[in-house]
Amino acid sequence: QVEMTLYRIPPTELTKTSPVFRDMFQMPPDGENKPEGMSDDNPILLHSILQIDWERLLNVLLHKTYLDPPLDFRIEQWISVLKLSTLWEMNAVRAVAIKKIESFDDHARKIDIAREYKIPDYFLPALSQLITRPQPLSIEDLLYLGLMCCLKVASIRERVNHYWTDHPRNSTNVFWAQRRPSIRRRG
Repeated sequence: QVEMTLYRIPPTELTKTSPVFRDMFQMPPDGENKPEGMSDDNPILLHSILQIDWERLLNVLLHKTYLDPPLDFRIEQWISVLKLSTLWEMNAVRAVAIKKIESFDDHARKIDIAREYKIPDYFLPALSQLITRPQPLSIEDLLYLGLMCCLKVASIRERVNHYWTDHPRNSTNVFWAQRRPSIRRRG
């Protein structure tokens, strides 16, 4: 049961992807009741889970090929899937959500997601995009990055901009070390 809605889902759909659900369904019954989750009278209660997040996860789980769902989700929907798959240790589903979120261009948000869900592969590419994009940082970026991070990104952007101005011929290689002539040793 999520919020006030009761869902009937074959337990195998949850237990094959999540050790947490596997453990929930193996809990012994308490007294006269059937085991939790095996009847409408004794459902597994998913406290503090939003119904919208749950339904987004179910859309992925109950899809024929959840490992590569052709779902046309927005980033918010994939974040819901990432949130719950992380919570319930659904590693394969989490990997799909990470892959799908990676394709979006919302770089400040990806930095926030990288910090919250421990996805280091998002951080540097998203940071690089924020630093080099032509648009200035926005209020939305500030909301995702936080004040201190946003100020650091703005400082780096300013230094990079000055570098491009002072070294226009190297502007495409701003993040790479400049090549120095090699010294050849004789004999």
